[in-house]
This record gives sequence, C-alpha cells and structure tokens, in this order.
Amino acid sequence: MFGPDYQISEKETVIIEAVNCDCGFHTDGYQYDVWEITYQDQAGYTYTQKLNNMDRLEKQQIGWLEKQLGNYYKQKYMIEPFPENTFQDLSSKNWYGKSYCFIFFGNPVISYTMDQKEEYDKTEAAEIAYKNQLLQSLQDENHMIQFYRLNYKTIFQRFPLKVSMHFSIDDTTLMKEIQKDKTSITIKEIKLIQDILSVMKAFNEASNDTCNLEVYINLDNGSKYLYDDTKSRNYKILCGEWFQEDSEDPYGGYDWQLFYACEGVFW
Repeated sequence: MFGPDYQISEKETVIIEAVNCDCGFHTDGYQYDVWEITYQDQAGYTYTQKLNNMDRLEKQQIGWLEKQLGNYYKQKYMIEPFPENTFQDLSSKNWYGKSYCFIFFGNPVISYTMDQKEEYDKTEAAEIAYKNQLLQSLQDENHMIQFYRLNYKTIFQRFPLKVSMHFSIDDTTLMKEIQKDKTSITIKEIKLIQDILSVMKAFNEASNDTCNLEVYINLDNGSKYLYDDTKSRNYKILCGEWFQEDSEDPYGGYDWQLFYACEGVFW
C-alpha cells in the first residue's frame, strides 16, 4: 500500500485508563499499539499515517485516504498558489484552524427536514450497503488502496468523495488598510477571490473534470464582512460542472444532488 520506500517507526503502546464516575458511568480501560508509516506519493508529496492493531485494516484505509487527500489538496491548491500568511491557520502541519481542507467520504447528505426523512433513510441505507461492500473488497490484498501511487485524476471516479476548502482571509493588515482606502481593499479582495476561482478551475481540470468541490471564502473566519457586505462567499463544482443550488426544489441542494449523481455508480 505504501510502496517500496516507506519507513515505519518503532511500536508505541497507547494505554487508556478505565473511567468510573459517581454518576454510574463506567468504561473499561484498554491498550493498543501504534506505528507511524512515512511514504511519498507519485507526485513527490510526503505523508505520515498511523497504523494501529485495534481497528480493522480495511477501515483504517478509508481514514488514510481521507487524510492523504486532505493534505494533498491543501498543499497543492491552498498553500502553494498563494503568498505565505494570505490565509489564517493554513499550514501543512496545522490540520484544524480557521482555514482548512476537509474530505467527506460516502453519503454527502448530513442533514434533512422531517418531510425529507424517508428519502434520507434511503440515502443512509444505500451508503451502508456500499461501505459494507467496499470494506469487504479492501480485505483482499489485491484490492487494497495503493496510497503511494494514488491517481488524483481518477479518484472521484473510484470513490464517492467531496472536497471542502475553507479560506479565511488574514485581516491583520487588511483591517488597517480599510480605514485609509476602502477602494484599495475592495480591489484586493476581489482579486483574491478571482485567484481562488482560478484554483478551483485548475483543481477541476486536474481531475479530468470529475471533481466534487465546494469552497468557502470569508474574512477572519466570518467575524467580519467581505467587500460586498457578506460574511461568506461560496462556490461549488458538482461532477466537474459549476453548480448553483435550486432553492425551490427541496432536494436541489448540493449534497442531495451529489448523492443522486452517485446513484448507479457507487450505490
């Protein structure tokens, strides 16, 4: 899975102490072993994954896939195209922060209204059936994910994935400038948004126009208004096409439409 040149660390034993609460809550203590595996993909990026002997290997592969894709897309499309400190908390080492990249695997529908519950139950059942079949397949050595030679051009055709990028503009200098020249700051923000849209286009082209990508742009994590007096701007690509939600259709939202686009392909 990790290629001929991977490196593996010494075993580390993790001990979780038992918990007893006066309220009656109890959880048993347990321990497990962890190894760190470091490897490179075919694009030359380096990753470190944690292997443990507690979770099933096929299940860990899904977590490793999400982590590798999140790190790859963050580095290539959020960090590299822009000057340092353009966005807040954005680094290859900082997984969480005001700016981040998150990978959603499986059923993209995570919320619903009560009149949508019956339809949502169908999406959940479809995902469970798909994941059970996938996990069964990943037990076979011939079908395990080859992380060191992952093909980013075809990844959206292999797995039901959605990439969510959040760009929080660093306003340390912008807020000082806005007091002096509103026009200047407006031009800078518009230019930055246009650059992000160009990155989205490049992302889509690199996926052979098959990607599922949503991007959110705000100023200081939404605590301040953008140049057009909105707190956030968002843009979406669904199966390689720019997407606009239909507010009149109860199932016209991005996540619902992504689920339906995966019907007949994954579930």
